Amino acid sequence: MAVLAMTLCTNPKCGKPGCRGLSNGAAFDIQIETEESIKNSNSNSNSSSVKCGLKTGLFELPRDYHRELEAELKKMAPANGRVILVFRSRCGCSVGRMEVHGPKKSNRKIKR
Repeated sequence: MAVLAMTLCTNPKCGKPGCRGLSNGAAFDIQIETEESIKNSNSNSNSSSVKCGLKTGLFELPRDYHRELEAELKKMAPANGRVILVFRSRCGCSVGRMEVHGPKKSNRKIKR
């Protein structure tokens, strides 16, 4: 019985289907998307319905930390583009996701 308990506790997989069970520490990925890649992506219609930048997963960031992180990511984002920060657990599965849109660049022409 003790061997079974130790095996379950030390298993690197999280139990989700398709989990690779990596043994690295928690990590994150940053994806930078331009205006053209957002228009061409099929997932744009799914993500446009979510107004909030933080999509909740298994955790929630403190309010101040969330604002600081959002400000830093906004500096990295291209005009009319977005930056996506994907938080990953120890096994490599996605735990949370944060989208930050870049500054809006108007295409308005000035008539003289």
